[in-house]
Amino acid sequence: MSIQIKNLENRIEILRNMLVQQGLANGFGHPETIKLSQELDELIAKY
Repeated sequence: MSIQIKNLENRIEILRNMLVQQGLANGFGHPETIKLSQELDELIAKY
């Protein structure tokens, strides 16, 4: 597995955890939660 793939996997996992915490704290419809979700979608698409 390349370093770039592993780095991308790590970034996805970190952002996923941030998204869950943000969603639980402020609601899954909160603008910041939606922003994190969109960022996560972009990383997953790159993966």
